[in-house]
Amino acid sequence: MPPKKGKKGGAKGKKGGKGKKGGGKKGKKGEEELTVEEKYKKSAMEIQNLQQHLAIQTSISRRTQSARDQLKSEFVDLTERLEEEKDTQLDVHADLARQFKTFQSEKNAVIDDLQRENIKLHNDLTKKEDEITELRNKLRILESTYQNIFDTSLRNLQANLAKAQEQWESSSADLQDKTKEKLKEFGINFQEF
Repeated sequence: MPPKKGKKGGAKGKKGGKGKKGGGKKGKKGEEELTVEEKYKKSAMEIQNLQQHLAIQTSISRRTQSARDQLKSEFVDLTERLEEEKDTQLDVHADLARQFKTFQSEKNAVIDDLQRENIKLHNDLTKKEDEITELRNKLRILESTYQNIFDTSLRNLQANLAKAQEQWESSSADLQDKTKEKLKEFGINFQEF
């Protein structure tokens, strides 16, 4: 825009004389130089402010990324620990099931042995009915005892498994809630993971 004014001033200078034209240009040049200098200073300040703002944002971004990485690492560790707990519980359950099967097999083997012995005694010693009756009574007591042991063990196993499951679910829910709260504190959405 200033050059256009200069042209108009030049046209007026031709009509009015050369003295005004020269004096007017010097005054406008001084104002333009001052304006350019002010613009430069203003631009330099804006650049400096933007650089400071960028440095702050970069620092915040780095800290946020670091916190996010740390939380992600903690989340992975907790997940691994939870998986280890699950594996441990599965191992315990498998071990208990194996022990139960072994116990049942042993019980069945004992019962089978006693039944075979009973049949043999019955076939071989038909004349000794009193002895056979006594053996049958012992067999009934033994079966009842094993059945009671079996029932008690099964009830205890079920109670222990239910208790372990309840504790695991409770601790798992608490752990998830704490993890969510920590993530919220850092402004991280838990569902991103």
